[in-house]
Amino acid sequence: MKNIIILYILVSSLISAQSLKLGFRLEPSIILTEDYNESGLQFTPYGLAITSIYSPLKDFELEVRGGYFLGGEDFTGFEYGAFINYRLFNGDFLLSAGLLNHLNSASGHNTSVSYAKDLLFTGLGLKYLVDSKLSVDMMYFWASDKVYGYSWITDHSGFSRIIDKRINGLLKIGISLAFNIIKN
Repeated sequence: MKNIIILYILVSSLISAQSLKLGFRLEPSIILTEDYNESGLQFTPYGLAITSIYSPLKDFELEVRGGYFLGGEDFTGFEYGAFINYRLFNGDFLLSAGLLNHLNSASGHNTSVSYAKDLLFTGLGLKYLVDSKLSVDMMYFWASDKVYGYSWITDHSGFSRIIDKRINGLLKIGISLAFNIIKN
């Protein structure tokens, strides 16, 4: 009997906390790169995604995103990811962690080429719930495979060589507008 009561309490709390939201995201970003052995920053305001957020528990969210990221001619492509958000101190801030896969498109011109390849990023950040529909988050992503292309350079002596273009990380600011589809 004791097990049935515990099971009832557990199931009823799970059911009462469930919700599902669908929405859109805008993700302006800073891309941290390395080219010609020098670090660089590139800002892009062009990241758009569709998001779905499932809350099986009061303080816990599972989020799935898919969209398109336009980070200049060398770092552009579709992205999809899965994230876990955990509410901190019963407040409006959530800790976010997840994986993001960027499907880079191949491009090239004169002395620069980017590869068509998947780049897997691991991310960690903080999310703020402005209200029941609007949220803002900041996440830092680091890549498992940093090489996304190469540059062909010629030095003052006339010798040519190829130098890898690397992505050291992404800093994304996400602005989400998501609407309740299912709410208990």
